[in-house]
Amino acid sequence: MKRRTNIAFSYRWYIRDNLGSNCAIMDASGNLSNYKSYYPYGREMDMDPPVYGGIPFEGLSPAGNTFWFSGKEFVTQGNINWYDFGSRWYDPYKIRWTTPDPLAEKYYSISPYVYCAANPVNLVDPEGEDVKPKGDEELSMIRNTLPPEARQFVQLDENGLIDRDILKHYHGISWNYESLRTLVNTNVMTIVTLDNKFDYVDKMGKGGTHFMSYESADPDFMDTHFETAGVTTGESGFLGKALFPDRNGYENSPSDNMEIIINKSLSPLGAAETFSHEAYGHAVLYILTNKSHEAASHHFKGAVDTNRILIIRIITARKETVNNMK
Repeated sequence: MKRRTNIAFSYRWYIRDNLGSNCAIMDASGNLSNYKSYYPYGREMDMDPPVYGGIPFEGLSPAGNTFWFSGKEFVTQGNINWYDFGSRWYDPYKIRWTTPDPLAEKYYSISPYVYCAANPVNLVDPEGEDVKPKGDEELSMIRNTLPPEARQFVQLDENGLIDRDILKHYHGISWNYESLRTLVNTNVMTIVTLDNKFDYVDKMGKGGTHFMSYESADPDFMDTHFETAGVTTGESGFLGKALFPDRNGYENSPSDNMEIIINKSLSPLGAAETFSHEAYGHAVLYILTNKSHEAASHHFKGAVDTNRILIIRIITARKETVNNMK
């Protein structure tokens, strides 16, 4: 068998815009080798419908590059000419999703087929492999679970997702940090929200809303015991919930994402402890057991929780959180 020799390689750099769309390619000398321009909703400029492809990006691979608008793959098999966004397909010529939004009932004022709430200049629709705090308070809560020197490595990218490239630069020893890293690098997006209610679907797919009760603690009370339930601040009520994207529990995520909801009335320490319970206990165990709802849930015989693996994860995470916030 002959061995191939003198194989020539050339380097190319993708230049992306604020939405993550591939819009230019430069060679190793910094010369512009090709470019692409898009209308706001994803159709390429200077192209008559239904022709797609624009100016071809040649020399990238034998099949050519297929990731264009918003960094998503443009699929031409069967001449469908749609973008694959993971949970749905998008038609840039018709300017619409091909199926309804799975969260349509949360956004009655927006058509379930409209792309990015009709604001494609500023918004994108990422899907999977990320943790997305809903806002600054949620991000602060996540950071509070980590060692102080590790918090600077938890930053958001341009899409509001925890940046996995920055996350990998911390090399200290932390159970909670490794748990967060597991969530960020899995194939299920995790949405983190501070609220006093959450939407869910049951085993039959019927939707509902669960309101979260809250009772403040006695100022003189401090619980130094670590159990699977409750927080050391003495606050009580319905403190948090992890919703899995399946139909195997009584309350499940209404979307394809894993959702973690923490009671917004909690103190900073109470919220961080509860997030440790829900995220580093339930959510991480769900991932580590190949998305087993049963393995990641509490199992009681009388008043005794028999899921020892879950108990260990929760108590370990909560203890570290309390220590990190001292």
